Amino acid sequence: MKNYLIIFVYSVLFITQIQFSFADELIIYSDQDVLYKDGSEWKNAVESWMNPKWISIEGAKWIWSSYLVQNPMVEEIFIFQSKFNISDNADLNTIQATIDISADNRAEITLNNKYVGYYDYFTSTKSFDLKSIVEKGENIFEFQVKNYVCNSASCNSEDNPAGFLFKAVISYELLIDDDDDDDDDDGGSGCFISAIRPNQH
Repeated sequence: MKNYLIIFVYSVLFITQIQFSFADELIIYSDQDVLYKDGSEWKNAVESWMNPKWISIEGAKWIWSSYLVQNPMVEEIFIFQSKFNISDNADLNTIQATIDISADNRAEITLNNKYVGYYDYFTSTKSFDLKSIVEKGENIFEFQVKNYVCNSASCNSEDNPAGFLFKAVISYELLIDDDDDDDDDDGGSGCFISAIRPNQH
């Protein structure tokens, strides 16, 4: 009987040290929750007029500072921003993170003040890997998006539309101590849960 009791005590001590691994996923879309800089003020982006030639990404919207370009004869450049948070319990060794982007005319991407890349086509998308840049805590995307001057002498807003489109997907394992997870009803030991969270600003 004593041997069984010792085995039981050691089993309890072992179980209390277990860390459970959960899967977490963030999906960030271009939409009206993205901010753009107007002078010194940050404002919500606007879903733009959509050129029929522009590509689509499921769940994402083409956005700009206005529905139609205000002056198609002038080059416009706007800075857009989108924020997201990664849990302090994230295992960064397991992180997978990409962003797909399209732009009319050109978009340059930075994440946490680190240059990611650019893309300047609107009939297709380009994917960039972000896993070496994503950090625990707050992460900040910035997009510098440019609309070129119209080449025609008589050009309207539909001849020279502007916008950009993106979708970022970040997934990772979330390590949670068993003692901290007693009140979590999303799943039992060793189970995986996933969550889709909106843009965070």
